[in-house]
Amino acid sequence: MLCVQCRNLSENIVCFWSLNDISLFLFGSVPEYQLAHTIDEGPQMTDWSLVDGRGYILDRHCSHTAASRLDLQFYLWKDALQFNIHPSILPSRSKHAVIADVASGSCIWLIDVSRQLPEAQLDGFDFNLRQSPHQQWLPSNVNVRHWNILEDVPGYLVGKYDCDLFVGMKGTGHNFATVTSFEMNNFPRGPDTWHYHNYIWRGDKLEDIFNALNVLRGNGTTPVNMTFDFGVFSMNTTITKEEPIIWWTFAYCGTAEKAEQHLARFNTIKSIYDEFGEVPYLEISIVRGNGEDGFICQDNQVRITATAGLNASPDNKNPDNSAYAFRAERYLMLIQIIIPPDSSSIEHAAWEWAKEVRAQWNDGQPERPIDAYVNYANGFEPVEQWYGHEAWRLERLRDLKARYDPYNRFRYYNPIIKGNTTVESPYNKARSS
Repeated sequence: MLCVQCRNLSENIVCFWSLNDISLFLFGSVPEYQLAHTIDEGPQMTDWSLVDGRGYILDRHCSHTAASRLDLQFYLWKDALQFNIHPSILPSRSKHAVIADVASGSCIWLIDVSRQLPEAQLDGFDFNLRQSPHQQWLPSNVNVRHWNILEDVPGYLVGKYDCDLFVGMKGTGHNFATVTSFEMNNFPRGPDTWHYHNYIWRGDKLEDIFNALNVLRGNGTTPVNMTFDFGVFSMNTTITKEEPIIWWTFAYCGTAEKAEQHLARFNTIKSIYDEFGEVPYLEISIVRGNGEDGFICQDNQVRITATAGLNASPDNKNPDNSAYAFRAERYLMLIQIIIPPDSSSIEHAAWEWAKEVRAQWNDGQPERPIDAYVNYANGFEPVEQWYGHEAWRLERLRDLKARYDPYNRFRYYNPIIKGNTTVESPYNKARSS
């Protein structure tokens, strides 16, 4: 297991657990990785002038004084809190836990925890190790290493821990936390412009359109750069009062020449209107009607939705690496019906239409269990359709919920545990008894 303890820069607050700061509080299974090297403990002069321009008030250059302050501070906090690791967490930890103390200071917390968990692996990290005892004086299950937390995580630590909470955050994160900050890789953006092509057809072209769409889909072989297409059925009485018109839009990451090769079949279907062009990526949603001010995203409307995943293919990724259960699917389908508010008669008909469309999608793949992408789901589906049909997967997610959010605070949208209820955990049972 990995448990991270962190102290703030003023070192007046010790955070033993945090729902929001998941980057500094993670759990996972014991890895094969071991800290194999100790630290060069030569003198390290630290420049704390950036704190307030007048230097670090709790001067670490006086090693004995600074270490004594840290040790006394630790015992004050422990006397007040009566624990090293919160009681809601400790019962579910393995005796072979791997615990990282970030900003470990004098290692007093690690030394005390080593008595409590003698079979655990305890790793301390700090920018200045002058307050830390020599490695030979530390318990055998404690190691210390140099690390400045304002710099990137060292490569030998990245991916070394299989973190339960991090796995849960990947695919079901809204059940556990609110993300306040994150880091991401910036990949090459590709072409400077994207090609778009919008069509308007009469309703009698429906079968021709979907035959062309089936060819484009190619049973899961849609060109990668043909990134996103969708259609809208709407009444436009300036064109016809007899039937809805069909508006369809395509976006291609690349040149018009390459994009139109894939759209050749659609160009042979007689349209009422079409437009196309090249725009920067940031404008692609605007010209396709699904920007912030577009008609699809307009406020004060009732939206009826239904969703399905189609055309699953073998997935060679480890299912334990993410809580998202449906990575093998090639296509994410959504029907969204937009109606004015307070239109109960229309709303009933809209729900029936949405259910009919979803049933047609799923009837085409009777060998597969039905699922619903959680962000598009309407809330009436069973929880297995949101988070996976495997019993082990749901059991793992519910266990994570009990450990990290026992009061079920994070339950706004399609939650794993419905309702305002306390989730059972060893700590809850112990307190109630």
